Amino acid sequence: MKLYELTYLISPETTSEQASKTFLEMTDFIRKEGGIIEKEGKPLKKRLGIKIKKNRTALLSALDMYFDPFKINSLEKTLKENPQILRFLICSKKRIGETLGRPITRRRPFISATPEKEKETKKEKEKVGIEEIDKKLEEILG
Repeated sequence: MKLYELTYLISPETTSEQASKTFLEMTDFIRKEGGIIEKEGKPLKKRLGIKIKKNRTALLSALDMYFDPFKINSLEKTLKENPQILRFLICSKKRIGETLGRPITRRRPFISATPEKEKETKKEKEKVGIEEIDKKLEEILG
């Protein structure tokens, strides 16, 4: 089983009950085919950047699932057959730690000094720079 993300847009003309029914149909189909839903998001109303089938708004729903790659075609077929679904996208995802074959650890950013100490060190550097310039001018004009 592979990890996939399914995102789809439901027509805004549907009622909230019909949208939740469509959502339940999709999750039931995935479970019936042997898939495991890891994370699901309820349909939310979103404004679209471009018109899709003459609609400016749509209900957006997304879910992460483990699904058999050989059954993706049947999932696409059911999504295409549903007249309430305007568009859909199925993406393959990688689990955290799969990229290098080992778990990814989060590292804290290195902080060298507190801001007050950084200001002091900058002032000291400026003073040293001015003294060196004075010495060089004395040597040149000398």
